[in-house]
Amino acid sequence: MTNESDEAFVERMFHQFMLPFEAYLPVDEVAAILIEPIQGDGGIVKTPPAYMQKVYEFAKANGILFAVDEVNQGMGRTGKWWSIQHFGIEPDLMSVGKSLASGMPLSAMIGRKEILESLGAPANVYTTVGNPVTTAAANATLDVIQNEHLLERSQRLGKKAAEFFKLEQQKYPFVGDVRMYGLDGGIDIIDPVTGKGDTEATTKLMYRIFELGAIIISLRGSILRFQPPLVITEKELDQAFAMIDQAFAELAAGKLAAPANAEELGWLV
Repeated sequence: MTNESDEAFVERMFHQFMLPFEAYLPVDEVAAILIEPIQGDGGIVKTPPAYMQKVYEFAKANGILFAVDEVNQGMGRTGKWWSIQHFGIEPDLMSVGKSLASGMPLSAMIGRKEILESLGAPANVYTTVGNPVTTAAANATLDVIQNEHLLERSQRLGKKAAEFFKLEQQKYPFVGDVRMYGLDGGIDIIDPVTGKGDTEATTKLMYRIFELGAIIISLRGSILRFQPPLVITEKELDQAFAMIDQAFAELAAGKLAAPANAEELGWLV
């Protein structure tokens, strides 16, 4: 809402969160509350800490498990092992996947001992459980993250990326909000006149950056998703910045056109 303060936004959103409980949903029928601390496909958006704290306190006060989704944003992506660590909150359960085994098909549920041990065997067995190859890949992934100090690398290179996109924001009026948490960023591409998301411009940029030699996708039509691999070298990162800046400059000069299959590009939510 226009001119809404952060405090008012949090109160409004928490009011919406509470409506089901006040209208029709008994708290003793709710097993868990699941939240993604930093939205991935939603646009790389961090939950307001005050809102997160309110939801957490509500869960604790009512005996509801507090669970977080770390499939997209976990494993060092945000500069910490888990995105929930940006909030100083310890969840009861975490879902983990994707980066866990560096692309091999493996996911995991991590949680408090007494919760996981309360599950009978049939409730905790899946079709692909116990695969020795993917488990070995996960162990190797954890070793690389630790031995190559990828958390620190994500923090350091993430600061460099944030500085780059803030400079681009000053140069080009179509660069809107920039959100960067480690090597994990969402860059809004907007219509400078209306301030609203510009899907067409985003698609042009995405395709041009691909032509120049890098891959970047969009979220919600008008958000560039900047998530390079944590092992990227600083030289490679600088090369990517040069490609992005060139595409931005060409868009500003009116030199970019959308490809014929524009509607097939991106990752629209």
